[in-house]
Amino acid sequence: MPRRATATPPSQVLTAICSELEKDSVLPLLLQTPNGQHNLGSNRDKFLLHPASNSAELLGCFEFVGVLIALALLQKETALSMSLCSVFWKVLVQQPLESSDLAAYDEMVAQSLFKIEHIELEGVDEDLFEVRIRTDE
Repeated sequence: MPRRATATPPSQVLTAICSELEKDSVLPLLLQTPNGQHNLGSNRDKFLLHPASNSAELLGCFEFVGVLIALALLQKETALSMSLCSVFWKVLVQQPLESSDLAAYDEMVAQSLFKIEHIELEGVDEDLFEVRIRTDE
């Protein structure tokens, strides 16, 4: 008696697709967070949308990713196993972003911005800044 082919459950298909999307060698849609690239801070295992992926073909692929997200949201029993950084989801649901959101995926830039905002803590005042940074007049 021939064996009947069994269908793969939709959740396993979505998991496999999400896993493949996170591989840069498959499609350059997702980029590992800077924290992950530099092994620093939190969310080292998360991904962001790749800003250089802006060709017509790749934008179509992003549209497909949007459909996957919509399918997962419409099916209560389906969890999307895409490791996107929390800032992606906050922007998607229009929650306001905070400085801690930047640190959550790029600790080095967050620290640099903090030092610039609070440069006086480094002992730099207006006079010292004028001496260090000369402008051509």
